[in-house]
Amino acid sequence: MTVKELSAKTGIPKLTLDLYLRKKGCIPSVGRAVQIADTLDVTVEYLVTGTDSKVSEIRGLVRERLLTLVNDLRKKSGVFQEQIQSIARMLEK
Repeated sequence: MTVKELSAKTGIPKLTLDLYLRKKGCIPSVGRAVQIADTLDVTVEYLVTGTDSKVSEIRGLVRERLLTLVNDLRKKSGVFQEQIQSIARMLEK
């Protein structure tokens, strides 16, 4: 999404958004940060830090569960062994 599109969707002037993006000392109010985050479908934490701890935590749990399932399949199935090994290697990275 461009800054112009974000401005149109949030009602925040483009010049104000440009200041938020370029100037270190210019930060949005909490209300505006929430408005921007909602429009971008991200959390305010993500806007501030570039990461979202809940998303990272969920990804870690999903990865762990998938790895467990793949390891279980690895032990039980000889039919798709090559595919299972490939998935396991990918998840272990």
